[in-house]
Amino acid sequence: MRQIDNILQEEKNRVNEEVKLQMKKETIEIEKTEKDRDKVSKLKEESFQSNSKASACLIQALEVMHEEVKDILTRNLKTNLNEIEDHKSRELQKCLGKYYNRFERVQYKLQQWMNAAEAALLTGSSLFPHNSRMKISTSLCTFSYPPQEVTKTNSEP
Repeated sequence: MRQIDNILQEEKNRVNEEVKLQMKKETIEIEKTEKDRDKVSKLKEESFQSNSKASACLIQALEVMHEEVKDILTRNLKTNLNEIEDHKSRELQKCLGKYYNRFERVQYKLQQWMNAAEAALLTGSSLFPHNSRMKISTSLCTFSYPPQEVTKTNSEP
């Protein structure tokens, strides 16, 4: 927006410079063609008035265009921001859905392992070979297994 404001100021300055140049040209032309001082003075005043009006009209038109451009840019930026927010929200929902499904699978698997471990403890059987035991954790993030104990006895082949 600052850049647009800077452009407006540059254009206003350009218009003012053009008006000054035009008034100088007209003054020189008037002085060349007219010899009567009263008439020269009157024509210079008319030139000044007409150029001032033209300058004011041009500057007003520039300011109107400036406001229109700012309004259009503001609307476009808001629209783009809303679209980005919507896209971000949809992506977040997709990610949350994926992680929720993974969480549900992990939770289900953990529940199966816990049920199997409880059943094994109640029946006295082992879930794993070589008589190792599984540590049951209530945390979904922690799965730990004790190192497998391998003991050989003389009776094993």
